[in-house]
Amino acid sequence: MIGRGLSLVVLMALLTPLTVSAEREWPKYGVMSLEDFQAYFRPGNYLAFMDELQITRRDTLISVDWYEEEGGTHFSSTWSVLGVAENLLRDGDAPFAKTKGLPSEMTMVWQPSSRSFGFEISADEFDDEPDLSRVWLSLNDDLAISPNDVEYGSWEAYFDEAYEQTDGACCLSEDEYREVSIGAFRFNCSFVAHKTWEVMCIDRHVATGYTWRTFYARLDDSIG
Repeated sequence: MIGRGLSLVVLMALLTPLTVSAEREWPKYGVMSLEDFQAYFRPGNYLAFMDELQITRRDTLISVDWYEEEGGTHFSSTWSVLGVAENLLRDGDAPFAKTKGLPSEMTMVWQPSSRSFGFEISADEFDDEPDLSRVWLSLNDDLAISPNDVEYGSWEAYFDEAYEQTDGACCLSEDEYREVSIGAFRFNCSFVAHKTWEVMCIDRHVATGYTWRTFYARLDDSIG
């Protein structure tokens, strides 16, 4: 059975077949420094978009803790995520699927030489983490659970059914998902020149090269 991923981007990985993403050319203001991270990622709300997976999200950064410890500067953050994407199930009339998980915490360590963060997910962490995310089927793509949305069940149940209905074309198999969810990751962000997005972040699984790209824009209703 597929457990809930500890990284936000790893959690969304089930939505696409296992391929290595080639980085697309994109106008950049430059790679973010540690000071840039500290200024931009602070408690508040963010509009986010994963372009490879076509997922739009509302990410809430609930809390942030920067601290120095052996190994360098640590970035500990707690996020809540609500996402909407095309419904992968072939039966039914709902064109969209919405996903929402309980707040989750992750800690990364700054690596000055590469201007990136590193973190690692162990096999025990991956296998022991319960699947607490829920899926709703919806007639709209609003970034909110609507009164007429129908709760489908857990992430695990949703993707098991989608994988079966599409003969594996929709998403990662259990073995593939596990392969790209365990081990070391590198995470870096850049400012971008775009009418909607302010920051582009790349999360790369070191062993396989599997990559997720997410764009962010801080929302006006942010509290920080």
